[in-house]
Amino acid sequence: MELTKLVRQITVAAFALAVLGGCTKQDGATPITTSGRGVSPTGSAALANGRTLNGWVFSPGNQDLFQEAVVGLVDAKAPADYVGFVSADANGTGVFIAGKVELQSGALNVSSSTRMNVRSDSALVIAVYDEYTGRTAQDGKKVEPFAFDYNQASGTVSGNTVNLRFTGATGTVTMDGSFNSNVFRGTISYDNSVRYDGTRPGAAGTLGDFEVPTCQFFRCQ
Repeated sequence: MELTKLVRQITVAAFALAVLGGCTKQDGATPITTSGRGVSPTGSAALANGRTLNGWVFSPGNQDLFQEAVVGLVDAKAPADYVGFVSADANGTGVFIAGKVELQSGALNVSSSTRMNVRSDSALVIAVYDEYTGRTAQDGKKVEPFAFDYNQASGTVSGNTVNLRFTGATGTVTMDGSFNSNVFRGTISYDNSVRYDGTRPGAAGTLGDFEVPTCQFFRCQ
């Protein structure tokens, strides 16, 4: 393992200590703030850019590890104390995704075995809904989810196997998995280029498994 990656993973664990140790935080234990939060949703399952959050990230049976990974992702925008409980099975809170992925050769053919490259302008959104989302912050504003936009992409689709890499202002995200005509599923990881305070390197780790409708993530026609 590269030294930098090891340092990042150790750092992520340290970030998470303020969050772990219980399913939820006591009310008032940490000031509820809008710092680092995302744009206002246009609905409970959509961001302002119009992409529907119809995919989810999960890690059943590994709540503490999932929380630790989420804290590491969010560290690009806010410190650990600003992150509330996030469910590992999207029960009330959770991590949700939306994609707009196109292929250089055109629409995805779910029955094709041809190797195809992903268009560079493909995009991904990750939204973290924690226990504070939807509540009123100290400044009187509504607490929004932590939102991450990745608007550059690379990768390949070979048969039903997919390898994707998305890049945004906070770093990169990789998605490795497979699909059928209904569902695209696999593992999602992040590698932040910066911390919330501007220092480097950022945290890196595996966020969890993901699942999203195939033809709502890829353009199939």
